[in-house]
Amino acid sequence: EMQIDTTLQGAHFKGHVSTKGFQIGQLLNHKDLGNIAFDAHIDGSIDSIQFTHCIAEATIKQLDYLGYTYHNIHLDGEWNINEINGTLSIHDDNIKLNINGLADWDQEDTRIDLEIKLNDFSPAALRLSEKNPNLSIGATTYISLYTSGTPQEMLDNLNGYVIIDSLKLANNDQDCTIEQIKLL
Repeated sequence: EMQIDTTLQGAHFKGHVSTKGFQIGQLLNHKDLGNIAFDAHIDGSIDSIQFTHCIAEATIKQLDYLGYTYHNIHLDGEWNINEINGTLSIHDDNIKLNINGLADWDQEDTRIDLEIKLNDFSPAALRLSEKNPNLSIGATTYISLYTSGTPQEMLDNLNGYVIIDSLKLANNDQDCTIEQIKLL
């Protein structure tokens, strides 16, 4: 069962979609995806050829992937013509993930800033790996990248950094902590 409500007034639109259970894997023909239950809201505006502004918020109460059911996924974002700013969070028993980010681009410049906090990530419990069934990973990662020029020049003009802070690996009775890794 899915409920969809929409309104359109001139260039402004609003929408609400919710479902208590929907077989997303069948719709997308993706065997690793199963059921999804979510509630989503969208509010934005459009001109004659493109979206000019959009705010979206979604709570995914349940998502089946590789036979594991994820819970408590939240998306919150704002999109303007050349910018996306938003958050993604997962607060599940086997993964705590918070991503805050901004991507800003125009015809010649692109900037990406991300903060990623990962805790209690258990790949085996999430059925992402069969190795190391008791492995748990945590870290905070900061990414700031800037580039300019034509698409052919952007890789050569890339500047910025990636910092992985407080990387923690725990497996059975063994722990490893790396204070910081910097890629400049």
